[in-house]
Order: sequence, then C-alpha cells, then structure tokens
Amino acid sequence: MDNEQERMTESPERMNDSLERLEEDYRASLYRLDESSRFSIPGRGEVDGTIRAVEPSGRLILEIDGELHGFLFKEIEYIL
Repeated sequence: MDNEQERMTESPERMNDSLERLEEDYRASLYRLDESSRFSIPGRGEVDGTIRAVEPSGRLILEIDGELHGFLFKEIEYIL
C-alpha cells in the first residue's frame, strides 16, 4: 500500500492526532509568537503588538493595547 492509500485508511483518531501534532509544530515555529513587536497598520500607523495566534483561515491574531485584533494577508506589516 502506498502513502496515499495509507492516509486514506487512517482511523479518525490517528488523523486527529496527526492534525494536533501539525498544529503544535506550526505554533512552535511561528516567528515572534508571544513577543512584543512593532507593526504597521494602514490607516492606523505603527503600533506595538504581540502575535497570539493564527486561525485556521490564516488570520493573524494580534494583541494591541490589551485587545485582540485579527488581520488577513497584507492588512498588517511587521517592522524590522
């Protein structure tokens, strides 16, 4: 049986475990997660914020002044 067939016959529990591991690995590799950083937001200017999560949709969750805000691709820029 090749890898594709093996994946298709995996039990739901095993697939769930694989997904959880993938999410943990992804979260562990996020750049500057839970660290204060400087960002530029169009129409708002530069802000200090902290990346708290990335939703499955890809929306970046940033904490700014104690409040959580979501940003999609190109709605925010990291300042080096």
